[in-house]
Amino acid sequence: MKILEISYYALFVALLLLSIVFLLTPVPTHDGIKKYTISLRLLAFSFFLLAIYCILKLFCQIEIFSFPFLVVSVTQAHLLSISHINMLNPHRVTARYVTRQIAPLIIFCVLYVIVSLFEDHVYLNYDNLAHAWIENGELRFNVILRLLFMAYYLSLFFYYIKNFFKESRDCQNNIDDFSSYNNIVDEGLKSIRLSFLFVAAIGTTSLLISACMSQDLLTVLNFFMLILYCIVGLMYLHYPKVFYTIYDSYKTEDDESLETLKTNEKEARWNDWKNVILQEKLYCISGITLRLIAIRLGTNVKTLSICLHTFETCNFNAFINQLRIEEAKNIIETNNELTMAEVGVMVGYSDPSNFCRYFKEYTYMTPTEWKRNRP
Repeated sequence: MKILEISYYALFVALLLLSIVFLLTPVPTHDGIKKYTISLRLLAFSFFLLAIYCILKLFCQIEIFSFPFLVVSVTQAHLLSISHINMLNPHRVTARYVTRQIAPLIIFCVLYVIVSLFEDHVYLNYDNLAHAWIENGELRFNVILRLLFMAYYLSLFFYYIKNFFKESRDCQNNIDDFSSYNNIVDEGLKSIRLSFLFVAAIGTTSLLISACMSQDLLTVLNFFMLILYCIVGLMYLHYPKVFYTIYDSYKTEDDESLETLKTNEKEARWNDWKNVILQEKLYCISGITLRLIAIRLGTNVKTLSICLHTFETCNFNAFINQLRIEEAKNIIETNNELTMAEVGVMVGYSDPSNFCRYFKEYTYMTPTEWKRNRP
């Protein structure tokens, strides 16, 4: 058996196993987790489709820009990218959104089938690529469609990269508005971004495979693709750890008629709420969220967020960290026996490195330096 054949069989087995894992993976019960479940099922279908293609490819001659490969690649690009965007914004990916994204792929497929009824298939390689699209002065539409399809794939590649990083920025802003620093969520967002970079690598490798005529290079690319798929699959399964905060941060609620109040009345209400936060030291609770404070104050997330941005001119994360650092400075001044790690835990930081990072961000000194140089 040739190494190229082994690479296809290895891809088939790995993709089939990942597909089964995605189908059978238990997910937590949570309002909105269905979105994540749908993503898993989409990826299971996507991986199964590619697994079948790997087997079929064993019996087909290598051809650059082959239409079946382009269809599978574009489908993969859609499903992998949409599933990652769904991780960052569970409310954006609707049936209408998916339909709108998939529509060009369906149109290309229908057009190619229609053209294939009237034209013979043209085998493409580097020798005939420059002139294969025209014969005896007549256009070969199946070749033109494949070239247009490749151009569509390239535009799709950059479109999803742009959209993903826009959603990533919006998601980070929402998290900052919704919760104080949470190590699990922060690492989770980094993991999602890293996973998408691997998806981009999959897209790049797919392009190389589609244009590859060398069996040796194709073998290497197949094994590289195998590694990328396994990494993306494993990283995607860890997503539920950060789902709850991301999902909750996108929830919207009615603004309990705050707009009907005059500015001074709004400010008076915010001052009352702020006094409760300061007196009860709610900011010292590790992983505190805007929703938990809103529940304690008897209001809702939207109203509290509006007050924060209006009267404190900052997001929730910045507001909480400012209070925590001031509290930490007070503790350091009154108790010399505590370690900096203990002080960090007392004000809500479970990770000493995060405490040190935020302390330096607000005071331009580490806690130890501030303790040594304080007045």
